[in-house]
Amino acid sequence: LAELKATMRGYFCLYHEATLVNLLSICLHHSHVTEALGETAVELVDYLARRMVELNSKGKEWSARGMDKPSDTKEIAAKIDAMTPLSELEDQAVEVSFQACVGCATVTRYLIEHVNTLPLSVLTRMVDTHDILLSIIPIIENPPWTRRTPDGIWQKLVDDKWKTVEPAELLTLTKTEGQMWLALFHFICNAEIQKRYHFNSFRKGQLLRARKYINEVLLDQLPVLADVQRFMDELALMEAP
Repeated sequence: LAELKATMRGYFCLYHEATLVNLLSICLHHSHVTEALGETAVELVDYLARRMVELNSKGKEWSARGMDKPSDTKEIAAKIDAMTPLSELEDQAVEVSFQACVGCATVTRYLIEHVNTLPLSVLTRMVDTHDILLSIIPIIENPPWTRRTPDGIWQKLVDDKWKTVEPAELLTLTKTEGQMWLALFHFICNAEIQKRYHFNSFRKGQLLRARKYINEVLLDQLPVLADVQRFMDELALMEAP
């Protein structure tokens, strides 16, 4: 497609993935829709696991894109003229991949929340094969939807657009930030997951990395995290194998 200079056609092909992820994030809000997935949810868990790993490894790099965007019209025009069809397509692919990965954070939260309505194989794939908790914690620590520009301005990703926030408002959660905390809550407090997920010293250490971020400001916004806080405090006192 790049050789044919048909970059828009390639972009539309890539954009279908982000559109489908967004559609899933809307539909899976309802437990009966999640239940209807049945065994096919195993493949969805595999896809989400890959995307979560990608978000952890490349999220910060992707979120830094556009910070050096020229403000002058002539500079913008010169930059566009200098782009080759291949570089334009690659740039579009990165943009769509970031959108899809951000959407997958929401889908992951809903899948964890409604996992009890799905076959046992889905729970096994999520907990034993991919250990999805270990992908959630690093995203909470280093969220790719928060960035600081070279000018020292803080920005957060809201509805797929970067919006400037005051330093005093950094602790105010956006919808995307809340999804990861809710995913953690449903993972920790799900009785079926607790039966299968055994904390060794490594898993314990990884989970407790998120403990320092649970403060009064966060609990005021998401009171359900008080259960997660209590679980972490109890886990800290336990001896893990």
